[in-house]
Parts: sequence; structure tokens; C-alpha cells
Amino acid sequence: IQRLRHEFDSERIPELSGPAFLQDIHSVSSLCKLYFRELPNPLLTYQLYGKFSEAMSVPGEEERLVRVHDVIQQLPPPHYRTLEYLLRHLARMARHSANTSMHARNLAIVWAPNLLR
Repeated sequence: IQRLRHEFDSERIPELSGPAFLQDIHSVSSLCKLYFRELPNPLLTYQLYGKFSEAMSVPGEEERLVRVHDVIQQLPPPHYRTLEYLLRHLARMARHSANTSMHARNLAIVWAPNLLR
């Protein structure tokens, strides 16, 4: 990750096709997590943090999902589209958990702090 940070902190366009990045299977995920962690306003926005927190504390899985869905609908359009794309990618990763050990729970543990601060 230090190499990635160096690439993006420099004043030039990052060179991510070098051998060090191509050999490290985790480079893309690390880069994405770094990007989301560095956003001035997290993907799930500071403004909606309280609503996300309330929605997650609702008893009953079905009602909780309805509430979270309602809060997600309030995201600014660029945040919503980015979240939609990211969640599709993470769902695809979870489908390959037999090979990667990154099932939904592991993905949530790794990604949640980068999306909701």
C-alpha cells in the first residue's frame, strides 16, 4: 500500500502497470480502499451517518433492510451510483468466496470502515 500511496502522492499520473503491481493480486482492492478512505466525505456521507446507524439498530432483518434501503435512496446521485457499482463487485467477490475466503462477512469487515466513518 505504501507503493500505491507514493504513486498517488506524486505529481504525475500513477503508473500501475509495473511488475510490482501486476504481481500483487491485492493491488486493485488496496487502491480502491485507499481511494474510499481518502474521500473528504465518505461514500455513505457524514450527513446520513445517524440515519444509517438508526436503520442498522432496527430489530428484525427484513425491517432493517427496508430502512437501510430507504437511507441509501437519500444518497447524492454520484455516491449512489458508485455504491451500486461497488456492491455489485463485492457481491461478485462473495460468490467466489470458496477460492478467496472473502465471504460477505469478511468483505463487510474489510470494507465498512472505508465507506462509513
